[in-house]
Amino acid sequence: MRPPIEESQLLEGMSVVLLKTTGLWNAINTYLTTGRRTIGLNILTAYSIFYALPYVLFQMISMFVIRVNVEKLTFLFLNSFPCIQVFLKVSVFWYRIEEQSDIFTLLKQNFLTCIPSHKMMKANEIYRRWARLSNIACVMAFASMILCMSSWILVPGIDGVDDTGAVSKKILGGWYPFAFSRPPWNEIVFYYEMVLMSTHGSLISLFECVMIQPLLCLCAHFTVLGYHISTLKAEDVAYSKTKNPSKYMNSELRAILLDYEMLLRYTAVMQDILNLLVTAILGTGIVILIIGVLQFKFGTLDPMFVFHFLTFLSYQATEVFLICTSSSALQTASSDICFAIYSSDWYLADREYARTAQMIMVRTFKPLTLTAIKMYPVSVEILVGLFQFTYTAAMVLSK
Repeated sequence: MRPPIEESQLLEGMSVVLLKTTGLWNAINTYLTTGRRTIGLNILTAYSIFYALPYVLFQMISMFVIRVNVEKLTFLFLNSFPCIQVFLKVSVFWYRIEEQSDIFTLLKQNFLTCIPSHKMMKANEIYRRWARLSNIACVMAFASMILCMSSWILVPGIDGVDDTGAVSKKILGGWYPFAFSRPPWNEIVFYYEMVLMSTHGSLISLFECVMIQPLLCLCAHFTVLGYHISTLKAEDVAYSKTKNPSKYMNSELRAILLDYEMLLRYTAVMQDILNLLVTAILGTGIVILIIGVLQFKFGTLDPMFVFHFLTFLSYQATEVFLICTSSSALQTASSDICFAIYSSDWYLADREYARTAQMIMVRTFKPLTLTAIKMYPVSVEILVGLFQFTYTAAMVLSK
């Protein structure tokens, strides 16, 4: 069992209000201290799956029941994919709660043990910058989702036509195996879809923050470690209890290596946990973009449809953007360790240090990023690849 993560231990300026409000912060700390999942986490997992399950099943069945055109097919996929994303995100968090709780220790400001006290002022400044970026990323995730949810709920623009021919306004596209356009079913369906979109939309953004916050904190620790290495000076021995330069350098080098190996281990754990989720997010983004291109090419460009589709696309684009930019930030921060070693005075002052430092430099040649389908590195460049693949696939399907 491990001690809980106190809010006072977090990176200065790091906000975990959303995690505390939803009970995830308590779930993480409870598992750290007891090794058990909280009742709240179990309820949240069951709700996220079973509340949306009827909707997803009915939409899959509807493709074989109703006459489907491009516009109807677009909404069937658009509305089902977020529910499936929630299934994956919540299920992965519940199933991998041990590793998830472990990587949240990255949010601690004293995570690295090799940073001397006389460098903490600059290190704290670096941590504050990354904490601010983490908060901005969470705000972006929720802002895009709130825009999408509010526009779809406040301006329901989908005409639901049941088997009897009755018509009513719906929030989400799709079909139900009953007269869902007649009272009282139309009101029941409206409130069901409103709650579904509100809760599951919020869960998508919440678990986006669960992915992004530890990842950006990992970037922060790599940056601080790089700063420490780059500013190593021969006269730093004055800050140590021993006045033997060789002994001091060896002890500092050992502490740096231990912290660096620990960061590599946490990176590997995050790559393993997030691989399925990153693959699903990027795959969903590709499918939605392809559907959008086909819709605009062959479908009827109804203004309400275009408005709803663009707000939906904005949330999906924000999600992909945050994943790709955060992964690129990790790649940059981890690779900069190599240049930090060259900047150190110790690299020229001690042959043993230079030899050991070269071993670290070799490790930095392989970029550390999130991966999709276990092998493909995720970075900002993949955004261009997504658009190129979407355009090519849409043109092939349109012929």
